[in-house]
Amino acid sequence: MTTVRSERRTVVLAALAMTSAVFLFVVMDSLMRVVAREASVAVVVFLRNAVQLAALGVWALATDWTRFVVTRHPLLQIVRGLCLAGTTLFVVLSLTHLTLSQTYAIALSAPLLATALAGPALGEPTRPLQWLLIAMGFAGVLIALDPGAPFLSLALLFPLALAGLNAVYQVLTRHTGRTDPMTALLFHASFWALVVSGIGALVFPGMPDLEGVGLLVISGLCGVVSHILLVWAFTNAPAAVVSPMTYSQIIWASGIGLIVFGEVPTPTTLVGGAIVAVSGVLLIVFSARGVKKGVDAST
Repeated sequence: MTTVRSERRTVVLAALAMTSAVFLFVVMDSLMRVVAREASVAVVVFLRNAVQLAALGVWALATDWTRFVVTRHPLLQIVRGLCLAGTTLFVVLSLTHLTLSQTYAIALSAPLLATALAGPALGEPTRPLQWLLIAMGFAGVLIALDPGAPFLSLALLFPLALAGLNAVYQVLTRHTGRTDPMTALLFHASFWALVVSGIGALVFPGMPDLEGVGLLVISGLCGVVSHILLVWAFTNAPAAVVSPMTYSQIIWASGIGLIVFGEVPTPTTLVGGAIVAVSGVLLIVFSARGVKKGVDAST
């Protein structure tokens, strides 16, 4: 009985850790949004990545640094770093033109797109019900985009690009994570993202003031803590329990957008975001049950 209670407590803590992680992601992005009002977006992305890599470097030196550096997929790790730099860039660009709630309502379609890509890329079969849920999720994206709104602009391409790059990042992470430790995944993505964003910062200079640098340091530390919480959550609880917690981002984004930035979510954004979240959660639950049945049948 004690063991069962302990396992249940761990699962609950893992769910809370994941919820805290996605909250910190929204805080991280919000801080970058504030700094990007006065500084170059490229420099903002570079400084945030620099803080995250510095923190990972300290962690590596304090433990076994080889688990951070050694990888069996050097080229794919570079591509992952490019995707990470791109997602950071597009989230900042999105938030400088759109509201928090609309950005996340669209960007949260990344897991749906990743499921669609995983079939041809990783050889993971996609069942008809999964395709139906993916289609349902993208219908939610179209609603969140609000095609008939007078403020429709090319800025809506930013969260779509964010979702696409994030989906590719997730698929590559799933593939490289089969052989590389999570520490290597974190380090290499951060390193190559820093290299790419560093080039961008040289081409598009524009340093923030001292207060902006301080906010970016906090933003980078939020990123490190959120990644650690995310890894701990997935390590200590089933993905079917932890993954749905990522969709709480739309709640945090709407709350922070309203309280901090005075942004009132539109009905289409809330409805579209809700459809994306529900379809994503159902997809996770259905996929987890399919894996369990496959395991049971093979034993």
